[in-house]
Amino acid sequence: MINKKYKKAIEYEKNYKWAEALKIYKKFYDSKTNDDNIFLLSKIGWCHSRLNNYEKSAQTYKRLTKKEPKIAKWFYMTGYQYYANQKWHLAIEWFKKSLNLYPNYLKAKYRLGYALTQTANNMFTLKSAEFKEAFNIFKDGLRIWNEMNNDYKNKNKKIYGNICFQLGKMYIEKKTFKKAIYYLKEALNISSDLNIKYQLAKAYNLNKKPEKALSTIPKKTNKYYIKELKADIYINLEEYNKAIELLQNILIERKKDYLYRKLANVHIKKDDFFKAYKHANKALLLDNKNHKNFYTISIILFNLELYNLAKNKISKAIKFKDKKYNSNYNKAKKLLKEINRQININNHIEDNKSLINKLNKIKNKTNVKLNGIVTTYFNDKGYGFIKSKGKDYFFHITNVLNPNKNNIRKNIKVVILSTKVTEKGLEATKIKLK
Repeated sequence: MINKKYKKAIEYEKNYKWAEALKIYKKFYDSKTNDDNIFLLSKIGWCHSRLNNYEKSAQTYKRLTKKEPKIAKWFYMTGYQYYANQKWHLAIEWFKKSLNLYPNYLKAKYRLGYALTQTANNMFTLKSAEFKEAFNIFKDGLRIWNEMNNDYKNKNKKIYGNICFQLGKMYIEKKTFKKAIYYLKEALNISSDLNIKYQLAKAYNLNKKPEKALSTIPKKTNKYYIKELKADIYINLEEYNKAIELLQNILIERKKDYLYRKLANVHIKKDDFFKAYKHANKALLLDNKNHKNFYTISIILFNLELYNLAKNKISKAIKFKDKKYNSNYNKAKKLLKEINRQININNHIEDNKSLINKLNKIKNKTNVKLNGIVTTYFNDKGYGFIKSKGKDYFFHITNVLNPNKNNIRKNIKVVILSTKVTEKGLEATKIKLK
């Protein structure tokens, strides 16, 4: 039974006044006559945790693990402080200690699995040992859940929902979409969280059920990733104009190469190769080392029967993927083979010059709103360089639109409104001072 002298502190806790409660618990703990060390230490650790004093909380719970080394909860609570502070490796260490004492500790099982997913290498998630270990831990969490009685399930259904959500996302990564849908629906039965609906819509779309995806996707939200998924759904529904409109709206705020590339691919589906080329070049301007950007350009050039240019770009796509990932780009190699076949059967020697000129005009008019900073400026010569997103853009004073263009100098912030690609590199053709 809890001592009446702690009544005021407990009232503070109920009202989320953690600092006031902590002060009382520490006062009693520091008393030499105190007999409630375990209770008070647990309360001190808890109040520190609620105040986001995670390191102090962890140190307090570590003291409890020494006082009661067979109590799994203290090891779990130590791990949770590191978990809340995103110190994943330390959290993993303490959750494992907790589970060694109590293997069916469902909450610790879930937290351990989640912490492992946060340490997995994002680039090669499926291949990482952490991903595989987390997956097996979540599956074992289901075993624990299925073996428990209804009272236990009612108390722990939120944790079960979290486990199902994580498994649903993992099955998406594994491209096992039917299982992903099953577990995400289980999670949605427990919580109507926006992210669960998003992942379920994603699974439906990847499983070639765009109609279900569209009815599932969260409505009335400005989350960019939900808008991007909706664009993907429209593409699968072959509602290309809706996808184009949505992508163009997203690009107002998020000028990302993958979005321009996606927009280019929608125009390819509509056989509008000139618009596709325009957006594919914007993607390439933002990242000229991305193999996917070169692949998209190659597809456009191939369809325009500019086989020599297409061959040049697809060769770069293969080179960049090999350099970055050390892996074969089979799709690109298949396209290269087809390009060579067309060159041979058509006795193709030279690309259409007028068509190339038309594409160059499109490329040179590429407009991308970019924030940048002047890194170099030669006042006597009237030119300099702007750094934006890791790239250097040449500019001349005549490219500055502001009436006070003479204020241009080193370290001043600017907005690049249009660019072009020259033989010497990138050039900012329209600039505005911030």
